[in-house]
Amino acid sequence: MYSAKKVKGKKLYELARRGENIERQPIRVCIHEFEAIRPEGQLIKDNLDGTFDFHARVSCSSGTYVRTLAEDLGRRLYVGAHLAELRRTRVGDFSLDQAITLDQLKIHFAEESLGEVLLPLNAALSRLPFVHLSAEDVRRANHGREVNVAEADWADGENVKMCDADEQLIAIGQYDAAAKRLHPRVVLGS
Repeated sequence: MYSAKKVKGKKLYELARRGENIERQPIRVCIHEFEAIRPEGQLIKDNLDGTFDFHARVSCSSGTYVRTLAEDLGRRLYVGAHLAELRRTRVGDFSLDQAITLDQLKIHFAEESLGEVLLPLNAALSRLPFVHLSAEDVRRANHGREVNVAEADWADGENVKMCDADEQLIAIGQYDAAAKRLHPRVVLGS
């Protein structure tokens, strides 16, 4: 109930804070790895207050609620369990070792050197398929209008990067397989 997932336009955590509890549909996720880690050499740390800590590293698909994963693990072990701490170390192709702190970002901003640390948008979306648009289609996409695409083998509803001839990202479009069109969902061009 404390996730940001929306049900009927409302975030679950907003409903939970109001004391509402609604039935949630299960979703299929993939746990690629679930590995116990041993800080200070201990598998399970006794907190000497009736509680115990178990540390784990999880690699999972998008949409996995790790808090629920902790609760499910406890249920399978016939003990209560909850998530005490969560640290995201990777999202897609980006890992924690590529990150900088907010203080470092402020320094780069003050020194007008953001280009040294910020990645281009195309890098963040490198997993998406793309299409090069004609000048006319760039104009259409910039105004949020659909663009016809021929010979596309994308899945219906798939997100596609819409780029101009110079590889500049113009928009992220959603593919309509029946109409063979891309509808700009997020327009970045001017």
